[in-house]
Amino acid sequence: MEEFRRAILQPGPVETFALKTVQEFIKPQKQTKLVQDENQLLENMLRTLLQELVSSAAQSGEEIMLSGKSIDDEENSQGQIPRLLDVVLYLCEREHIEGGMIFQLLEDLTEMSTMRNCKDIFGYIESKQDILGKQELFARGKLVMLRTCNQLLRRLSKANDVVFCGRILMFLAHFFPLSERSAVNIKGVFNTSNETKYEKEPPAAISLDFNFYKTLWSLQEYFCDPSLTLSPIKWQKFSSSLMVVLNTFEAQPLSEEEGDANNLEEEAAAFNIKYLTSSKLMGLELKDPSFRRHVLVQCLILFDYLKAPGKNDKDLTSESMVSAVSLLIFRPRWRLGNKELSQLWEVGRSESGCKTHCIVFSNALTDPQRVRTPAITDYWKPLAEDMDPSAGIDAEYHHKNNRVLTYDISESKQAFKIHTPPNAIDFSCYLHNEMAKNPYPASPLSHFRVILIVYGEWQDTHMEVRYTDVDYLVFSDAASLMANGESPYKRTTYRYSPLLAFLLTPNSFIHRSWGKFIFSAADLFVGSFIQYILKKREVPEDMCLYSVMVWLLNPFTFTIGTRGNCEPIVCAMILWIIICLINGNVIQAAFWYGLVVHFRIYPIIYALPIVLVLDPLSFQSGQKPLLVNWKSSQDNASHGRKDVSEVYGVWTALKTIFTRGRIMFAMVSGSVFMLCTGLFFYLYRWEFLNEALLYHLTRTDPRHNFSIYFYHIYLHVEHEFSVVEKLISFLPQLIVQLVLIIRFAQDLPFCLFLQTVAFVAFNKVITAQYFVWFFCLLPLILPWSKMKLKWEGLICVLLWMGAQTHWLLWGYLLEFKGKNVFLQLWLAGLVFLAANSFLLIMFIRHHKYSPIFKQLARAASGNRDKSE
Repeated sequence: MEEFRRAILQPGPVETFALKTVQEFIKPQKQTKLVQDENQLLENMLRTLLQELVSSAAQSGEEIMLSGKSIDDEENSQGQIPRLLDVVLYLCEREHIEGGMIFQLLEDLTEMSTMRNCKDIFGYIESKQDILGKQELFARGKLVMLRTCNQLLRRLSKANDVVFCGRILMFLAHFFPLSERSAVNIKGVFNTSNETKYEKEPPAAISLDFNFYKTLWSLQEYFCDPSLTLSPIKWQKFSSSLMVVLNTFEAQPLSEEEGDANNLEEEAAAFNIKYLTSSKLMGLELKDPSFRRHVLVQCLILFDYLKAPGKNDKDLTSESMVSAVSLLIFRPRWRLGNKELSQLWEVGRSESGCKTHCIVFSNALTDPQRVRTPAITDYWKPLAEDMDPSAGIDAEYHHKNNRVLTYDISESKQAFKIHTPPNAIDFSCYLHNEMAKNPYPASPLSHFRVILIVYGEWQDTHMEVRYTDVDYLVFSDAASLMANGESPYKRTTYRYSPLLAFLLTPNSFIHRSWGKFIFSAADLFVGSFIQYILKKREVPEDMCLYSVMVWLLNPFTFTIGTRGNCEPIVCAMILWIIICLINGNVIQAAFWYGLVVHFRIYPIIYALPIVLVLDPLSFQSGQKPLLVNWKSSQDNASHGRKDVSEVYGVWTALKTIFTRGRIMFAMVSGSVFMLCTGLFFYLYRWEFLNEALLYHLTRTDPRHNFSIYFYHIYLHVEHEFSVVEKLISFLPQLIVQLVLIIRFAQDLPFCLFLQTVAFVAFNKVITAQYFVWFFCLLPLILPWSKMKLKWEGLICVLLWMGAQTHWLLWGYLLEFKGKNVFLQLWLAGLVFLAANSFLLIMFIRHHKYSPIFKQLARAASGNRDKSE
């Protein structure tokens, strides 16, 4: 760190000493380029140095960007922080260090600074815009820069900091290409918040046709949201109001002087975003040709929307609407007193003076000479010419460097759903773009699962050992009973929610493998949800891909679904609950949580950590919770984990447990659970309650399974266990669950994973399908694990699989050979419990604790303290 302190005090250009300083500090393996670990070390040091410089400037009362500036050479010298940023920017530009490092430092600097200092910092960003926008840097840091600017906009007052907000928006407009999705209205949603307010009551002592005033400004409601006109009643009101306005324009034509007082060139220099709606200005506005032009252009935009394709059949333009629009467009407007206004409406008139409304309407909106979006082939033509070697066009002059052109191409493909054939463009570029959209090949994975389902049908028919899970036969029988209007619980051993049987009723009249396709589809959805969660937390692309493949390519998980087990549905619902929480949809998360607990009772163990994570400091009214991203968690990993009592204090935690969000979550989830339970209790009475819910609380299974309790149950199978004896086995589970929740509740995915592993390991009955419960959560914690696959990770995998194989060996001797190995099987169960416990300890020791949500109030107060 001292090397960099001395470096930023050196005079002269940064290129004379920047690389040498890095080499002295890091001593890199490669002389001119740092590897990943070296980049991480350098970034941690630079962020620490930046924090110290900001703290020093705040204590001395200096402005951050001027701190350390030499008084003797005030014109040429820089502050220490701009000097440090220049050094890092130079190293990033020359690719000596990772390109995203400069963006991370700028984000840290804005977070640590007051808004007054942020203006100077943003001035530095604007001055370096050309360098930061270079492709090698832009690709690495665009998301960080977007996040930095959005955070500044959230901190600024829209009323008092208008100029600064405008600077940020202008920077974003220049820095990001036109095709940037964050700035494009992909769905074409109307800005209905742009409300035009006008007077509702006539003013006193003013000679004005107030009815016309209200009629004119009421049109803005329809121009703001053209979809309103699709309602017959609304359309009738709009068309009559517009007719009044056009009649008034015609009855009061502009004189030659008024028409020539303003033209398009002069108007461009004094453009008005929104007109004033005061009734006192009505007379002046009617004499303003640009005002009339705006109204007429708005009309044409609305008419174009009505003619545009893409609406539902029920929303298509009716014949009466076509006729009404035709009448409006066909009206002659030659007396408007302005050449542009006259030409604007004469576009609808054909030379022959056609009288048919539909033809006139077609002329106005489908005129071949009308300017419209060119065909996609017109866009590809210049690119094809660039790739022709005989043309001899240098690469720097290729049209692919034109951001406007590439934006138009992407928009045309999106609007018209065009799938360009590979021979139309460079196939490698096409394949790269498609792989960028779909990081894992979903189609081959889905085809593979279909093949397994088909193979399972063949094996069930031709081989003694069935591929299909015996539980699937139970599901199918229960579904058949429900389809015939009978109780699914007439099928013995069906101990699930009637929702599952209802989901599989097509097994009876479509195909018996219907349910397997549903479960396999849920299996693929789990992979998609895992990818979504990791991307939301900004996990690197390669790490995200490997984590998703842990689920999608896991032989255990894809055979579970294709064999007909319903657990993938439960896993998908649990991950969807996490997604809802990430997006701030607490009500939706509560709905799905109540449903999944009804569907499978075991997710009840997640109630307490979910309630605790709904911290009022993270979930504030009207604000989306901020996530702790992967990179931030790596930097803060050394801070250690904090349990509930350390973060809040015991008394504070008890006082703040009853918040609005937590109460709402409990009420909604409880209501959904009770509603489903009450409905099926009404239909199937105590049979449903005993089999679907109460049975799992008092279950005693004498058959051999992975649980350490099975041998005791087997020896006392003829002895009737009391309810207390049945429930006492939950005590170890309860203790372990509470300890894990208290220690790791804020790191929600990790807490749920540990809970599930512990719940399964200490359960009274353990079957192989239960392992899927925590397999779906494993990919969510792998990016935060310090455990290397070689050797610690490999030892854990081999130990867990070895303990399971050891148990299966004794199970085979008991089940198929009929040997009396009950004691050995029980000891194998103890070994399996020890293996699961060891895995829990290893995961905890190597996990980088990372709360999933930031605490907004604490973060804000922390920033204020630093700035003060």
